[in-house]
Parts: sequence; C-alpha cells; structure tokens
Amino acid sequence: MRVRVLICPDKFAGTLTAPEAAAAIAAGWHDTAPDDTTVERPLADGGPGFVDVLAVALGGRRRPVDVGVGDVAVNGVSTFLVMAGLGFDAAMLAGTDPAFKRKHGSLAYVRSGLNELRYPQDSYRLTIDGADQGERRASCVLLANVGHVRRDLAVVHGARPDDGRLDVAVIRARSLGDWVQVAARIVLRRRWGDVRVETFTASRVELSSGTGQRLEYDGEVGAEPVTGVTVQVAPGALTVCVP
Repeated sequence: MRVRVLICPDKFAGTLTAPEAAAAIAAGWHDTAPDDTTVERPLADGGPGFVDVLAVALGGRRRPVDVGVGDVAVNGVSTFLVMAGLGFDAAMLAGTDPAFKRKHGSLAYVRSGLNELRYPQDSYRLTIDGADQGERRASCVLLANVGHVRRDLAVVHGARPDDGRLDVAVIRARSLGDWVQVAARIVLRRRWGDVRVETFTASRVELSSGTGQRLEYDGEVGAEPVTGVTVQVAPGALTVCVP
C-alpha cells in the first residue's frame, strides 16, 4: 500500500541543516519504499537555521548582508543594519511623538524635523579608513549600510548592504532653505542639494563631535550624548531570505 509521508525535521546541529535533514530522510525512505510519496517540510524554532527553512518554505534565496558594528552601545545594542546617525538625525527621532506616528506614519518624522530645524551645528572630525579628513561644521552625520528607509525613499543614494562599505553623509544644512535643498536631493534624486551634503565611503569610520551629540542605531536613540563613536563593517555577517 502506498503512503504519503510528511517529513518535518529540525536541524541536526553541527551536522545537517533542517532542509538537508529532510532531504536525507526522504532519500532513505525512497530507498525502501520507492512508490511512496514524501513531502518535505523542514522546521525551525527561530534560532540558527531559520533562514534555511524560510528559503525552502517561501521559495526564496539566501543573501548575506553587512552589519554595522559600533564601539558605543545604544540601549544595550552596538549593531545596526540600516543606518546610524549622530546629531540632528537622532534629535529628530527622539522628538517623534509615538501616538502621532501610529496615526499618521511618516508624517511624524516630518513634524519632528520641522521642530528641530534650528538644531545647532557642531564640529565633527572624521577619520575614514585611517585617513584623517579634518573637522567640518555640520548638523548631523549619517552612517548608512542601507540607503533606503522605504522602497521609494533613499536617504543616502548608492548605499548597498552587501558591498562591505558604509556610506557616510555629512549634512551641513542650517536654515530652512538649506533643508529644502537636502530634501530635494533625497526625494527628487537631484544634485541640487549636494552643496549641503558631503559623502564618503568606508569600511571603518571614526567620528567625534565637539560638544557631544545623541546617537541612534536604526531609529533607537541613546539616552545620553556621546562625544564620539567608531563604526566598522562586518561583511556578510547576517543572512536574510529574499524573494
């Protein structure tokens, strides 16, 4: 009598991933019962091997991506996947009203940003891959591993999560007109605002500020100002499942 067999193993740690284990069990079953039907549904509990299972279940592919690692922790976390920021960026995020954000979404950031338009500039010193770039006055410095904060909105153009580099944006806007130029550069993808934005790429960035600024990783803002942070890239440190 032919049977239908559902095969749902977890990983064999250090030996086989869950998909490999399911395939091995199915192969062994067919060796003795070649007419039976096997259905492979590997399992995972959310720990190591979870991405392998997702790739099988969803038909996706595994893609290694970089992770930014800082020497200063923000709320107990010293890594980020999308972006880190020092200065205006962190102040804007810290000033966002959670209730307004739940109701109006991204408009909450616009509202908070308008409230921070007079945020004072600071003196920042950058060292890019060991090369001192000197000091410059700026409103904030962004360290981007991923340029897009939404599919249609690239804050830092050209940043890729798999190139082993961080894209550094030093934003020197002060007045409303300056911020309009920066916004046009982001939204319209034009070079009009380049005069207010200076960019670098690096695998390691040492950043210090003259007076101390709040630091954010992926939208989480530290409670206390910091006078400096060193961030480097961990290439391919995280594997994600993509369609």
